[in-house]
Amino acid sequence: LEFRRVLFRSSADVRASAAGLAMLRQGGNAIDAAIATQFVLSVVEPQSSGIGGGGFLVFWQPALGNNPSALQTWDGRETAPRSASAERFLNSQGKPLRFRDAVGSGKSVGVPGLVAMLWAAHQAHGSLPWASLLQPAIALAAQGFVVSPRLGALIARDALLAASPSARTLYSSGSNHAGSLLRNPALAEVLQRIARDGPAALQQGDIAQDIVNAVRAAGGDMQLSDLADYRAIAREAARSRGRRRLTTFEMPSPAIVTPYRTSAASIVRFWCVITMSCDDARSSSMMSMRRPRFTSSRAASTSSST
Repeated sequence: LEFRRVLFRSSADVRASAAGLAMLRQGGNAIDAAIATQFVLSVVEPQSSGIGGGGFLVFWQPALGNNPSALQTWDGRETAPRSASAERFLNSQGKPLRFRDAVGSGKSVGVPGLVAMLWAAHQAHGSLPWASLLQPAIALAAQGFVVSPRLGALIARDALLAASPSARTLYSSGSNHAGSLLRNPALAEVLQRIARDGPAALQQGDIAQDIVNAVRAAGGDMQLSDLADYRAIAREAARSRGRRRLTTFEMPSPAIVTPYRTSAASIVRFWCVITMSCDDARSSSMMSMRRPRFTSSRAASTSSST
């Protein structure tokens, strides 16, 4: 009887999946693979994932030797700035702002938590060096990647991108359609800083100041203290019984209240690394909400939103 160790990684983009698989082949674990995958998604799937957004992570590790089993969820959801109020999206007459006006303003920008969440998970369970997990994403951002049909279509129909000088420069006519090569050297530089400094690269210093300046210039009220004080939260997983008497573990609130359900589960003996999501690309906001679930012997499931 022959047993084979199975290495498996799935995501919304084959390049991100390849990055996760590379981490496993280098001796990394499920957390390492999930982090590498997510950073690549930040580059090649900016309409749905990104370091400027938030995310959730579910991790399960069976008992190994003297180490007990571990089931952990991490909440890296964006948070509202401290100054946010219930009247945030009302006009001077007390009427709701138009969706386009609300989404296209700095008022809709939350304090990002994705990088802080990935860092916290890596500190607790990671195996490979943090900086090594970002190298595939850095290479793709610096050297360029082929724009997918989905990304090309969303760039073409998102009118709000044209209102942003930086977006106009990035998505110029020569790199905004499916099949074109898109380079993002500015993102590559930020990722290099994150590889060196962790979440502090975004929460302190000049990058943090640039984030605050951009948000406030667009009508938002984020402050440096909002970024500096952000912390990912470790939560107890929500448990439920599903079909065929399978027990599933998933993110509790706030993820559990979202209506977008995952479409599949994958079970592989010995190694199983999964990312399952159901995107809801919201027109001009180019945002997604995802609800991760898993059922496996050894797994890390991540999801994110911009």
